[in-house]
Amino acid sequence: MKVDKVVRGLDESDRWSKDVSRKEDKLPECIYLPEQEPEFYGPYDVQYKAAWDKTISFLKQTGCKVQRVDLSFYQKAALLLYGGPCVAERWCDLGDFVKAHSEDIFPVTREILMTGDRPDYTAAYLYDTMHELMEYKRRSRNLLKDAVMIFPTCAGTYTRDQVRRDPINTNSDMGKYTNHCNLLDMSAIAVPGIDAGEDLPFGITIFGLADAEHKIVAVAKKCRAYA
Repeated sequence: MKVDKVVRGLDESDRWSKDVSRKEDKLPECIYLPEQEPEFYGPYDVQYKAAWDKTISFLKQTGCKVQRVDLSFYQKAALLLYGGPCVAERWCDLGDFVKAHSEDIFPVTREILMTGDRPDYTAAYLYDTMHELMEYKRRSRNLLKDAVMIFPTCAGTYTRDQVRRDPINTNSDMGKYTNHCNLLDMSAIAVPGIDAGEDLPFGITIFGLADAEHKIVAVAKKCRAYA
């Protein structure tokens, strides 16, 4: 709470800053879960699915209405974080540094950043993507008027060797159910929960609209017993 009081409020020197008042905690009318089964991945996918199923059983005991709905557009939005012209924003900030220090940058990081300079990422393509994101924001705003949604924070994990062999796709999987958050101007809380197995932590992320922190916090408090 002390940190929250320090960072909250409008910062006149920050062009992205906005003032969002902290409201009293209040449970939402509904918790939405994905209608489609999450895509569990990696060598421990069965264990992660079992942990997710246990989580759903727990959520039904919180006193909140739990409903499955089509949330697939959030995954479509998540893909745009690294798989579209949004990467050009990173290139705008870091492109000169990458060019000047190419050999000093971790190869995978360099490869991703340099996609922001692709010639097919035209201004028209960027605006098409921005319009697509605005449509997803509209849908999210209407869906979550008095609700929150929950996804697995990660639907699996990989071994170090698997990540070394395919670093981009394995890391993309790890963000499959969270990468939409900033793009759609949402608030979220990650809650640790039932381990999928020994040394296999599992948890959920509760998402709400940018001004709905009080709702996701209220649900997170209900989930204290979850772990």
